[in-house]
Amino acid sequence: MESLDRLSKLRIQQAYSGHGPQIENPVSAIDEARERVGKWLKAQEKVSWHACKRIFSFTLIIKNGLAKEKIDDYLLTCGWFQDFARYSFKLQPKEFIPILLNEMIRSGAASWHNDHLIASTPYQAPQKEWMNKNIKPKNWKPQDFLT
Repeated sequence: MESLDRLSKLRIQQAYSGHGPQIENPVSAIDEARERVGKWLKAQEKVSWHACKRIFSFTLIIKNGLAKEKIDDYLLTCGWFQDFARYSFKLQPKEFIPILLNEMIRSGAASWHNDHLIASTPYQAPQKEWMNKNIKPKNWKPQDFLT
């Protein structure tokens, strides 16, 4: 809220999102964000839902959807999913899968197309070559990045 308050005092004429098109009305966007954060502060479960749906939507975008039969296995291997299930929603991860899928559909964040769950936001799927490319530095060792 503090950051939004500071932003609202600036005379912003143009704004660009890091994840989308130009923001046409920055003042209105700041007001909408302030309202959304206010709701989250009153009902903190909404923060968890928002984050969980965003992370899963991003996965659907990167993978250009997930086949229905692969969703359970995929989610059960994700640390973020296990943490949301256990700590935010007080459920076992397996129990949380249908709840998340139902909420993705109900909220319009995703939809089914030929037994594939697809993110609803407009996107251009990455090329297969990019997805399979090893982008790690040649001498990359995970332990070099751990502190």
